[in-house]
Amino acid sequence: MRSDVKAELQFGRELAWKYLYYKTCYFCQCWLVNAPGELGPPIVDQPTLGHRRHTQFPQEVTQHHIDENRENNTPGNIADCHSSCHKSYHNKKRAALRKEIINRYEGQETQNKENPEAEKIAQTEEIQPPGSLLK
Repeated sequence: MRSDVKAELQFGRELAWKYLYYKTCYFCQCWLVNAPGELGPPIVDQPTLGHRRHTQFPQEVTQHHIDENRENNTPGNIADCHSSCHKSYHNKKRAALRKEIINRYEGQETQNKENPEAEKIAQTEEIQPPGSLLK
């Protein structure tokens, strides 16, 4: 690794340790810089700036947009969290949406069999069959 790239990486880690030291994950409320699942105080003494000897985080850290609008980067809309918690949250949300779409689609099919007029209404609502969304 080139020395300038290494120095930048070390400085980035140093800043991350400094600013994420006492923050907790938005989802699981565990410390961001502790080992996964630990609730106690952070594992190192208060990090210092200048010596660039900080280790990697035990878990990856990312940011979550609270209103889920990626264009809204105001400080009140961004929450720090573990990458695993963030992925889990969005996977659960995506699964719930798929389930809702499937339920709506299956309900539409039974309704169409009972009432031919419902087919015309369903076409105007543009409900798509399961599997066509969120790929």
